[in-house]
Amino acid sequence: MRLLLTTAHIVAFVVTANPERARAFYEGVLGLSLVADEPFALVFDANGVTLRVAKVPRWRSPAGARVAWFKDPDGNVLSLSQSSA
Repeated sequence: MRLLLTTAHIVAFVVTANPERARAFYEGVLGLSLVADEPFALVFDANGVTLRVAKVPRWRSPAGARVAWFKDPDGNVLSLSQSSA
């Protein structure tokens, strides 16, 4: 089965153990607009792509979404999630 992401709404995820420092970087240095500061993540708008900076140490989807984590050929960690709604 081949995944076609060209029609999917892309949500990018990164993690942080220091939300204050992450917010200063993504908002202040990169200039992304903060959409929300939620209990589990900072949410930014990256030119139409949602960037969720998950607050860790142990992250789980608060809404029960199914998440698959994997590495691309260069070793970058990626994830795909399926909403439970």
